[in-house]
Amino acid sequence: MRAFLAAAIILAISSFAAHAQFNNCSQTVGTGAAAVPWVAGTLPRTYLEICNAHASNTLAVNPTGGTAAVGAQGSRTLAAGACWVWKDSVPQVVSVIGSAASTTTACQYQ
Repeated sequence: MRAFLAAAIILAISSFAAHAQFNNCSQTVGTGAAAVPWVAGTLPRTYLEICNAHASNTLAVNPTGGTAAVGAQGSRTLAAGACWVWKDSVPQVVSVIGSAASTTTACQYQ
């Protein structure tokens, strides 16, 4: 089930990306907050999607310029397989943190 969930997330991102050029911002994080890595010279303008690609860890995402923390105000906690998508008001500064080491994200933007 966990492998299916991760494969479904990757397939959804891949199929959506086939229609337009997206930049990859995926990463593996631990229990220390990390900035989402934008490709040099680019920022998200029209679309941003961050998914928790880990099979069991939770992922906290803070799009307000603050530091992500699981369960904290300003951060949204994503369960395994969950995603957060922005299409209109796309944040320029985003931080993420995992509930444990090796929490993987699937992330793309335009």
